Amino acid sequence: MRRSALPAFSRLLIAFLGAWALFNLFQTVKYILADYSPIPITDYWRIPQLWANGHALRWTSLWQQHNESRIIFPELIEAADMLLLHGRMYLPIAVSGLCCLGIGFVLAWAAYSGNSMPSPAREAALLLAAVVITWKGSSTVIATPFQLAFTLLQVSSMLALLFLSKLAETRRGIYLAAVISAAVVCTYSAASGLLLWIILLAAAILLKIIPRQILILTAAGVTFSGLYFFHYRFLPGMINTSIPFLCSYFSMPFGGFGFTAGAANVICMSACAVIAGRRGFLLSRLGIVVFGAYLFIFLGALLTTEAAPVTLPTASWALLAIALVWTAATLSSPAGSMAVALSLSAGFFFGFHRAAGWVDATRLDLANAQITAIMLKNGLFDPSQVKTVCSNPETIRVLSRQLQQFHKSIFARGNDKWIGANLLSLPLLHKPVPGKITRVYPIPGGLEILGWADTDSLSDDHDILFVDGQNRIAGFGGRPAAGLPASLAAWDTPQALAFVGYVSLARPIGKLSAYVRTVHGQFVQPIAGQIQLPVLPPPALTAPQNSATLPEQSAAVASIPARFLNPPDHCLVLPVLHGPDIYGQSVQVLDAGSGVVIAQIPFLPGRSTWERWRIPIPESTPSFSIVATEEGNARHQPTKDQWTITAPPERCSTKTDR
Repeated sequence: MRRSALPAFSRLLIAFLGAWALFNLFQTVKYILADYSPIPITDYWRIPQLWANGHALRWTSLWQQHNESRIIFPELIEAADMLLLHGRMYLPIAVSGLCCLGIGFVLAWAAYSGNSMPSPAREAALLLAAVVITWKGSSTVIATPFQLAFTLLQVSSMLALLFLSKLAETRRGIYLAAVISAAVVCTYSAASGLLLWIILLAAAILLKIIPRQILILTAAGVTFSGLYFFHYRFLPGMINTSIPFLCSYFSMPFGGFGFTAGAANVICMSACAVIAGRRGFLLSRLGIVVFGAYLFIFLGALLTTEAAPVTLPTASWALLAIALVWTAATLSSPAGSMAVALSLSAGFFFGFHRAAGWVDATRLDLANAQITAIMLKNGLFDPSQVKTVCSNPETIRVLSRQLQQFHKSIFARGNDKWIGANLLSLPLLHKPVPGKITRVYPIPGGLEILGWADTDSLSDDHDILFVDGQNRIAGFGGRPAAGLPASLAAWDTPQALAFVGYVSLARPIGKLSAYVRTVHGQFVQPIAGQIQLPVLPPPALTAPQNSATLPEQSAAVASIPARFLNPPDHCLVLPVLHGPDIYGQSVQVLDAGSGVVIAQIPFLPGRSTWERWRIPIPESTPSFSIVATEEGNARHQPTKDQWTITAPPERCSTKTDR
């Protein structure tokens, strides 16, 4: 490349990278806003549980382990959100986002204050790092508040390294205090933070910090590391030195969790570290931050035996980009560093494209969280749906009542108070909104309703109102901003216009109609048509009880009609299993003489585990039969097949009736 053309090319590349980083930032913010839901997800239910123990977070509870970690500083932020912002999770999400931006700030501070890298390679390297840091794949980390532990771990470790380099240059005590403070935050954010003290002490010796300050730093490391293990409960684990695992770890997310990309990441960074040591910029301010932070991620990977949070290995790519461009700038002309930056840009573009499906998959939990929040606010509890946000539904049943009692989390705004209100009290427009109710699924205690409406005013979770025959609002719903999960998607329900809602059957509803609240809730308009209610089981039908196995005698299926005598206790337990696609499928219990439906087993899409249903049989029914129906595929000419179960079902008096 000619020298005269280099400045123009450099300016063009830097402008492109800057625009790319801003575009990624815009996308990330957009995804965070779309995926937001105030309901806790997975491990974050620890915070409401601590709140429920005493209606306020007790200081002693902060010392409780979470797995192998003590997460004091993240929990302080999460507790402040619970106390001050009604548990809406605004504070941890905001702090987590600031931590991600803080990583870029620390790198820029180190690069510009140390004058280690020449321009324009410095600008190109920092913007490449910004492209990675702001990539939309980080949106799920920020939008999941419990991931704050990892973003806080990362930025505090980099701050500690930056302050250490400043301490080596100035020998001022304020920087020593800053190093120790940042390291303490890192240590008590996640267990791998303990490794930072080793890196800090090694770097302090290499930087030839005065012995007295090294002694103070050592004493602080021993004290806070030792305190970490006070009343500590050791968990089974091991140091993972598997090369395939480490390479897969460092490939995330650009390598599709493969071997090659991660191996290239580690090998290239190792080569850059060797060159930096020989060229004398390994111990510069930027070198300490970049290579020290990468070493911290690497050592943390050795202690990781399961899938890692994506924020840590993704940051390794940002550090690698800086190291490669910096190394090229020291080994060749400015044209060489720009060529490396251009090559990395192409590689990241390909990696982002390859990881697009992975990003959509990681957003599934957040989409399910939005739907679960609508269900709980309608006063319903479907264990299968609750399992999408927590593995222990019964714990959530108790905690959600606590949250409702104290107006926290999803109950902070009081949307559940819509239930029972009179539709006639709202300004009504009689012109129907184009739309349709496409699915009505029975769930324990109520209905899950899926449909679509051609309007832009469904961003809130109570913009669809379901009204019974007495003009009372029996339930509500909305359009999940994160989209419908694949388990609820249907061919006749446009994804962009879809909504989901719930109706409790605690009181009789007669007929059911759907209405749309227009923009800002000024008017209410009907959706054309009545909702076709399914044949519902009697109220005594209970929630499903999961089972890992099915008794052999209950699995026999044949086409020969069979009758079963009414058991003495007038109750049976019916095990049912179906696949994720439930179109046209049903299981009914019929009066064998009259053919009247006694109960229809609720089917929900996406469920693929055995469920046992307790069904009361009327005393006036001498015998009954069980019929399973398959009506074919929705996309083709429907066909109808029926099977009658001939093996006797279980009785409620058996051990299966739990």
